[in-house]
Amino acid sequence: MKKFLLTAAVLLCTAFGARAQSVAADIAGNYTGDLYISLAAPITDETEPITGQQVTLTAGEDGTVTLALYNFEFGGAPLGDIVVPDLPVSVDADGNVRFGEIAPVSLVLGGIIEATAQVNPTTSLVSDSRLTADIDVMWTNAGEVPVPIYVRFDGEQAAAPAPDPSPAADIAGDYTGDLYISLAAPITDETEPITGQQVTLTAGEDGTVTLALYNFEFGGAPLGDIVVPDLPVSVDADGNVRFGEIAPVSLVLGGIIEATAQVNPTTSLVSDSRLTADIDVMWTNAGEVPVPIYVRFVSDGTSGIESVTARPARSASGIFTIDGRRVNATGADALPAGLYIIDGRKTFVK
Repeated sequence: MKKFLLTAAVLLCTAFGARAQSVAADIAGNYTGDLYISLAAPITDETEPITGQQVTLTAGEDGTVTLALYNFEFGGAPLGDIVVPDLPVSVDADGNVRFGEIAPVSLVLGGIIEATAQVNPTTSLVSDSRLTADIDVMWTNAGEVPVPIYVRFDGEQAAAPAPDPSPAADIAGDYTGDLYISLAAPITDETEPITGQQVTLTAGEDGTVTLALYNFEFGGAPLGDIVVPDLPVSVDADGNVRFGEIAPVSLVLGGIIEATAQVNPTTSLVSDSRLTADIDVMWTNAGEVPVPIYVRFVSDGTSGIESVTARPARSASGIFTIDGRRVNATGADALPAGLYIIDGRKTFVK
């Protein structure tokens, strides 16, 4: 019985913590509105507002929020920030978010005013994206008796800016151009290109792209495919699409060469439908010291964006991993997510 009660208590605490995290995340953001300040006497309807002020609520991982009133001023004197961290939050019977009571936070305002600050849990709330926060500030070194400074904020939550759409779909397609390969030494202007090569960019549902160089050969030896998945993409200030940095991807080339591959985020980009991709391959089982294989692809400025089709690398029937290992599965529905060769065609299983 004790074990059952302990388990129930743990589950209840976990559920409560998850709910608090959700509430904190829901109200997090910037609120813009009016600020009312009154020294010694409580705020009334006659207190003049200071318009266009901002308060920020930041959600913590523990389900609390931090309330911050930055660049606080009083009587024209800049006093710095009022920050009250670790505020518990909960939803009341009317669906409003309330702040829990915590101990007063110590502050030094303007470098000389010692004070404490506390968010009033009785009168402060978030209702329908509107924040009302009474911050009770106590000026503790004002003299023999501490002097209260009443601070009230009333404002609406600013709409979160819409995230920039990922350019992944815009750059997806087959690119045809020149491939440069150099073992151990970086590629130079003297490196001879292999013409008529193809690289495929495939957009993922999460806004990333997969870069694939199928049927890779080096020194006349077929080595298979270089596939680098889950590449973040973004648009730079010049309108070029850049690739983000990810951890190197492990490969087995030609069945014997163990390697890693990484798209160089500094030099790789898509500009005006032209793909330049530096794929840094590291041959890890070459000997005592790994040997770099520099691979550069430069397209001729055309791409098959309208119709993205991966070229089949093998004609054998069945299901294989990209490094040639047969998979015992009855169909794509039984496979984990990833890239496979199914009946001779490369297939992305989601």
